[in-house]
Amino acid sequence: MQSPLHSRLRRILLERSLNTGGWSYLADGQQSATEPTALATLAHCGRPEDLARTQNVDGSWPSVHPEAGAELPGGWSTSLAAIALLRTSPADPRIPRALQWLCNSRGIESHWLWRWKFKVADTQVAFNPDKYGWSWAAGTASWVIPTAFALLALRIGAQHGLVNSGVEERLRIGREMLMDRACPQGGWNAGNSRVFGVALEPHIDATAIAMLALQGTAAQNDGLVSRSFDQLLVRTRQCRGASSLAWSLLALHAWRQHSRPAGEITERVAQLERLLDSSERIVDNSTLAVSALALDAVTSDRNPFEVRR
Repeated sequence: MQSPLHSRLRRILLERSLNTGGWSYLADGQQSATEPTALATLAHCGRPEDLARTQNVDGSWPSVHPEAGAELPGGWSTSLAAIALLRTSPADPRIPRALQWLCNSRGIESHWLWRWKFKVADTQVAFNPDKYGWSWAAGTASWVIPTAFALLALRIGAQHGLVNSGVEERLRIGREMLMDRACPQGGWNAGNSRVFGVALEPHIDATAIAMLALQGTAAQNDGLVSRSFDQLLVRTRQCRGASSLAWSLLALHAWRQHSRPAGEITERVAQLERLLDSSERIVDNSTLAVSALALDAVTSDRNPFEVRR
């Protein structure tokens, strides 16, 4: 059963949908974008066709839809679109092309020349370039959030039998990349754990989304996962960002069988509800959509980012 707040978030999202289909990043925006459209589709506010029609010929999705001209494909936007279609329209013929694009996509450090550069010449950052993930945009280095979303998309696709057996090796390297980039105290920053010898602080969003990607894998028994949970709980106790809290709730819900008591989830829900008290004033449509998804997950046990083995 939907809570009144969840229903209100969906109503606001429906009112903000564009006449051309999809959602803009902002309440008064006029150009649709993949991320808010995918999240709104997962929240059952949009139609899968609104995503399907904006797919690039190569199977990817741009971050902003090309009404105003072509844009580079994005690793995270393609992954979110694929997840949305897998959850709402799993027979859509566009999904296999998206998953194949993700299988073929990788950060530039996967190339031998860049691996040599990061190992020998560019040593200000501490990571193993042999363990590569996915980038925000094609032709750039791997980052935590797009890697996590790509892992989720491919794992869900594998459950539907829509990827070939060779994807397991790509998934393994991506998981190892996340473990390699984790902060020493647990959790994840945007991309690296150390820069110029200084340990970086974990970010809430990156930590939560990386935890979603690692659920149901061998990594769940690693001490890093326990430390990351601790970081997520500590850093969200005074969190004032609705989006960060929503992603954290989705991660805590997905891992609810493994670690933390339900009381932690209840407290975060109350925090999120307070932040969303004036939902109409929140201009970011992605924030509204992921908040709706988080509330639905904890009240109705429907989490589109939950993946079992």
